[in-house]
Amino acid sequence: MWHYRTSSQFKHLPTAKFSASVRVTDLIKAEPLENSPPLMMSCTTEISPEDAEKLRNLALIWWPEYYPDQLQSLISQMYGWNAPGAKYDVAVIAEWLERQDELIRDRITELVNQKKPSLDR
Repeated sequence: MWHYRTSSQFKHLPTAKFSASVRVTDLIKAEPLENSPPLMMSCTTEISPEDAEKLRNLALIWWPEYYPDQLQSLISQMYGWNAPGAKYDVAVIAEWLERQDELIRDRITELVNQKKPSLDR
């Protein structure tokens, strides 16, 4: 038998709000919330060379082709099945981005910001 919780049972949980100007690297520098579980998608702590190449290609090759008219295609390449965004935690991607040039950082950060669900609704 399933037991469903009501929204009043979650009032103690903190809420987060994001602005479009949040950079991925800012997210990992923020203090963790007390008693909150880690937001890991996997236990992988380093981006593979193949996935690093996919991220670079996304930012340097596919971005000029698809942005802004086909932004959903870019998001799908970032977060679709077996894509880098689906394999790695945001903190791992942010750490990798710190070693990349500014153009790659800005474009991948934009995709991460676009993917985040709106918590203001």
